[in-house]
Amino acid sequence: MQVIDSVQGTVIANNVKPAYSFGKRLKGLLFTSSLPRQSGIHIQPCRSVHTYFMKYPIDIVYLDANQVVVGLEQFVAPGKRGLHIPKAYSVIELAAGRIEELALEEGQKLHIQPKGEK
Repeated sequence: MQVIDSVQGTVIANNVKPAYSFGKRLKGLLFTSSLPRQSGIHIQPCRSVHTYFMKYPIDIVYLDANQVVVGLEQFVAPGKRGLHIPKAYSVIELAAGRIEELALEEGQKLHIQPKGEK
């Protein structure tokens, strides 16, 4: 899957794995040694995440049910608990630094779609 800025068409990440089952949400990025810059994981449903037992920091984008950004966290270190965002319906975990690099902001509308879809 890929994540696109709905207004500008900018690719946020082009290798995003879905985590929609209980098992995949539970596992998340555990047991991975890194997260490439154009990769991520979309966890749904989800209002909060943690980085317990992870080996590297991540950026977290919280989305409402319409895929509008309702919260952002940058460089969440291993062993930490993320924010709990009541309005969030899902989260996208990205490589640390991507939020700043892409200038993501609350209120921004994203679109999660299969790779290659226009």
